[in-house]
Amino acid sequence: GFLPPGFWQMVQAALHDPKAQRCEYFRGMSMLSDRELWTCRRICVFDEGKAEVVVRVLGKRQQTFFGMMETNQALIARMRGVEMAMAEAVIEVAGRFAGLNLAMSLLTPLDVADGQASKERMNAALLAMVTRNSEVQLAYAERHQRGMDSTWLRQVFA
Repeated sequence: GFLPPGFWQMVQAALHDPKAQRCEYFRGMSMLSDRELWTCRRICVFDEGKAEVVVRVLGKRQQTFFGMMETNQALIARMRGVEMAMAEAVIEVAGRFAGLNLAMSLLTPLDVADGQASKERMNAALLAMVTRNSEVQLAYAERHQRGMDSTWLRQVFA
């Protein structure tokens, strides 16, 4: 698999929400949180080893207009809407790269983790992906240093 240079930066720009309370961008990962903290958190992770893009939405029930808590069905529908918008943004950006065929389907049902075991399974999969990205970056750096007579290191702080 291959994610071309600039792909994940363009996806992060497409997903950026100026109304979000918090936006955090990392190499290969971004996270946005709604103004009402913990109501909805959007995570996008790029698996450089497998050339996959994973969008993940975490939601918390909101209080309705009448003071009651949002139903589980309403929460899932709201999360599905956010997930669809994120997936469409990724697909739109992928369309700008000729030959990049991401096998992303908008018809895939949303995998909902509402029990502790399923949450732990999803968290473990996400952590494995982030770890794999670090290993891919380390292998890349190692390949480019192999056979060199010397290596220079300079830390620059702005």
